[in-house]
Amino acid sequence: MAFIKRVRRYWLTCVTLIILLAGLTYSSCSKGGKFLSYEPTLDEQNFVSTSENNRTAEVSLDEVLTELDSLQSSGGMSEPLFARLKSELRKQLTQMAVERFVEKAPGGEDNQVTDLQINDRGGGSYLLTWSYRNNGDYNQDGTVNIGDVLPLAQHFHESVSTENEWIDGSGDRVINIVDVSALARNFFSQCKEYVIRSGPNQNGPFDTEIGVIDMALAGGEGRKRFEFNASGLIPSQWAIVVPRDGAGNEGIQSLPAMVPIAQNQRPNAILNAIPLTGDAPLNVDFDASESSDPDGTITQYRWDFEGDATFDETSSLPTIQHEYVMPGEYRATVEVTDDRGATDTASILITVTGAPPQNQPPVAVLTASPVEGFEPLYVDFNAGGSTDPDGTIVEYRWDYEGDGTFDETTLLPSANFEYTVPGTFNATVEVSDDKGATDSDSVEIRVNAKEPAVINSVSPLSGMEGISVKITADVSGTPPFNYNFSFSGGTEPLTGSGSSVDVVEFEVLLVTAGTYSLSLTVSNMFGESRRVFDFIISPAGDEWSVYTVPAGDVVAQYSSLAVVGGKPAIAFYDFNSQDLFYAYSANEYGTSDWQIYVVDYKGMGLGDVGQYCSLAEIADGAGISYFEGGIDANLKFAYNSNPDGSGEWKTYRVDVSGDSGFITSLAEELGRPAIGYFRDTLADPPILDYRYAICDNSDGSGNWFVSSVSNVDSYLFAEGRVLSILDGRPAVSFYNWGTSELQFAINEAIDGTGDWDIHSTGVNVISLFVSMTSVNGLPMISYRNFDSPTGLEILVNSASDGSGGWSHYVIEPDVTAYHTAILDVNGYPAVAYSDSNNLAIKFAICDTSDGSGNWLISVVDGENSPFFPSMAMVGGRPAIAYCATDTGELKFAIRNY
Repeated sequence: MAFIKRVRRYWLTCVTLIILLAGLTYSSCSKGGKFLSYEPTLDEQNFVSTSENNRTAEVSLDEVLTELDSLQSSGGMSEPLFARLKSELRKQLTQMAVERFVEKAPGGEDNQVTDLQINDRGGGSYLLTWSYRNNGDYNQDGTVNIGDVLPLAQHFHESVSTENEWIDGSGDRVINIVDVSALARNFFSQCKEYVIRSGPNQNGPFDTEIGVIDMALAGGEGRKRFEFNASGLIPSQWAIVVPRDGAGNEGIQSLPAMVPIAQNQRPNAILNAIPLTGDAPLNVDFDASESSDPDGTITQYRWDFEGDATFDETSSLPTIQHEYVMPGEYRATVEVTDDRGATDTASILITVTGAPPQNQPPVAVLTASPVEGFEPLYVDFNAGGSTDPDGTIVEYRWDYEGDGTFDETTLLPSANFEYTVPGTFNATVEVSDDKGATDSDSVEIRVNAKEPAVINSVSPLSGMEGISVKITADVSGTPPFNYNFSFSGGTEPLTGSGSSVDVVEFEVLLVTAGTYSLSLTVSNMFGESRRVFDFIISPAGDEWSVYTVPAGDVVAQYSSLAVVGGKPAIAFYDFNSQDLFYAYSANEYGTSDWQIYVVDYKGMGLGDVGQYCSLAEIADGAGISYFEGGIDANLKFAYNSNPDGSGEWKTYRVDVSGDSGFITSLAEELGRPAIGYFRDTLADPPILDYRYAICDNSDGSGNWFVSSVSNVDSYLFAEGRVLSILDGRPAVSFYNWGTSELQFAINEAIDGTGDWDIHSTGVNVISLFVSMTSVNGLPMISYRNFDSPTGLEILVNSASDGSGGWSHYVIEPDVTAYHTAILDVNGYPAVAYSDSNNLAIKFAICDTSDGSGNWLISVVDGENSPFFPSMAMVGGRPAIAYCATDTGELKFAIRNY
């Protein structure tokens, strides 16, 4: 059975390639070079260090390769493996295009000393210890050179332990061929000695040289370590070590370490009390004034009167009084604290005799007037109804915000407070009687905000003549609102009147092409807001504007469009360079000002990275999920906190099990990145499943929780963004080749860490190029029907969580649709897709919100064999990013209304 499945998968893969090659015409052979290709810097081309006689040592690439060829393996070493390692090193050194190698001191983060420690040996002497760092120097002789291939071969395929960890140059915990890269990258770097310097604080400057220790003095088993005895250091100073070659060239400094402070001596606590015994109630005076501190002063006294390990009072004075009301023996304790935080305790036994009557607690009653109103709200509180059955109430403590902190203490039962910020507050009074017993009561105070009406946005602000559009105003403030709307072109709607809702719609018939003035005035009891907007009516038939994103000499694939920081952005894969790119427009409509950035690349011919990319705005930054191919086959995530793509792109491997990361779909869930994707375990029999991953950090740097949604048997023809947040929970849709049905799955937990509930949609045909979203809160799925001539279809569920019935509608019959993308366009479902028969990108929108009406279909681009459409709302209008496969260009189209 495993063999049959594998044959079936290989057959389907071949069919995929044939179909895609028929629909795509990549002119990759005519493309010259890579766009934004990586070029080595001057520092990367020169490896500077020195020889023993303080003169710079140089060697040509030819000499290095000759030495490499003549290098002989050690006894017991696998000759084929040794030859393979030498070949890989030869390739990498040659690709670096360095004619001459020059010795230099170790540089870069992978050579930085990170474990510098300073131990106090007493008498002003300190011992500094650290480990040797020169990544690629696998035989630890001080220089990265040809001889370092030998220990790599001797320990090849070993798991990393303390006995070989310095040979793991890649840090992947296995000694393998990847570790050749560190040897090549740091080739000819030399560490002759370390310089030790000190400075006043963690940030330096470190300009005082303490001493120098030679590489020959390193010792220890495993990774070499250094020890250096230093005197003259001052506690709380900081020190660093810096590698240096024989010519005095210095590498990157270590992480700083602080000189330890001399140990503090503890204080000595002494406690006296008068009287030590007596009948209850017994007042006892405690005195800890004889306590002392040999090297400082006592700053605090904490008192435990009952000896129950709970401190009852804290004071800065050494004397205090306490009343014991109940008979018994009490181990009274004082804890003294000196000026450097050290403590000591002393205790004394207090004996209380007799049997006084037990005190009854008071009863608190609190009223307030008013209990609700607009800020600022002045409230009168009254606790006059509080009583004490066997005494009197002597104190009232008030917590106006209900935050557990008392704001005021009074002797009278009344108080008042002014609330200046809106919110709901649990105001509380605590009453105390003459025996110290307490009771509390609370009342809820609601403070409402005085928020004037504010017009946040109006959309759309364009349309085509002859159609009717619904103009939506997003308004915030304190309801109710009154609306006054006017439009200088077309039919003016009636003035609306507001209620508790914050969104109002006006339907307008667009009559004549031109630019018109749209005015909206919104008012409430606290103010009025008026804004005027330009509204553009395009001539009939002029539906789409198409622009080329200037990405240079690329062959764009797998485009993904999203709005990031209020502007359109596109993630895409370049078939030429096999790298992942990010395009960002400074124009909110994407019509110009595109900037292009490289997000991730491998270089050195190690394989591609960036296929199946999916872009989304995550925590106000740009996030991209994608597949890393080539030698590795992993799901990766890239994040940039700058929406425009400038600055640093941080990349993380999310799932490295099997081949993970096919057809990724990224969404923001709880402010964190969540990814849906396919995985192929390459096992026998293979496991092909759909998976879900979510990070516990917004930038992807934390831990990723990964779960399997369902075994799907194949991921072929699964292009599309399917991960959606429905009913507050992550949900996905995919065609399951194993069960031959289109399925829908939703997680029980809001972050996707619960169980997945999988449901059949009732569609039991080959349903490919699936895409899912929600329109007016209802799940909608677009797909291509491969089993019948009905072509492009859509499913709509009657419940927000997909638990209702599925309705099925045909969008366009007899179309060979590829790469569908579904979107909510102002409350109506719309689908963008590739028409392979006509080599066109099409856009279909329904005239009813539930997808049951007529689908209006327009051609966005009928040239250039466009594929890989991705859709988003840009400036209140639908926009599509796609790839023109005839030219390799990245395209951006936006609807004119």
